[in-house]
Amino acid sequence: MNFVEYREMSNREESYWWHTGRMNIIDKQLDRLFGDEINLNILNIGCGTGGTIKTLEKYGNVTNVDISSEALKLLKTKGYSGKLVKDHKLPFKDGTFDLVIALDVLEHINQDRLSLDEWRRVLKNDGKALITVPAYEFLWSGHDISLHHQRRYTRGRLVWDLKKSSFEAIKSSYMITFSFFLVVGFRMLYKITKKQMTENTSYVNVPSFVNSIFYLILRVEGTLLKYIDMPFGTSVLGVFIKQK
Repeated sequence: MNFVEYREMSNREESYWWHTGRMNIIDKQLDRLFGDEINLNILNIGCGTGGTIKTLEKYGNVTNVDISSEALKLLKTKGYSGKLVKDHKLPFKDGTFDLVIALDVLEHINQDRLSLDEWRRVLKNDGKALITVPAYEFLWSGHDISLHHQRRYTRGRLVWDLKKSSFEAIKSSYMITFSFFLVVGFRMLYKITKKQMTENTSYVNVPSFVNSIFYLILRVEGTLLKYIDMPFGTSVLGVFIKQK
């Protein structure tokens, strides 16, 4: 991702419905997992420009890492700090963290097994990983190309990939369900019209009241996801526990 794309993300992630709604879902999952426990040592992998940090800090001390120096420059302007990592290796001792968070990160990594093994290494025994990834290869678009994605996932594939690195799934579900048919329709329209997808992030400007409605829908979905799993959606959510 280039600096322009990171700057676009930085400008939108505290107001755009997808970012704010997703973090509400993550907040509710963390509340379900940890409740009032606020002493966690958290590793925020792929921290980007910082839109995830405020929510994570509710649950403990957050260490931020990212592979992009451009993202970390923007992160610093928001008053946060992060460590630059150059590959899958993490500069932390075994068993350092209670929780690893990787929100829309795994799909960027070519050698994902190496990274998953490393994430497991830095977790304490019975430590947890909360991961989100984009769903379904048939939804591939210029947005994925712009963000340098390597793949999209099904729920089953995410669970299987984590199992190979000795993680056990304790929650797996699709998420951001309400927008699924809108996205599918958008992709079909491109195919029918044979219009070439541009290699840009797919932010769609909407009126502020529509943005608020979409956010409220995701708040409802976040509450539902505490109790049930969604059968489809544009993203996949997984919560995993480190197996000994």
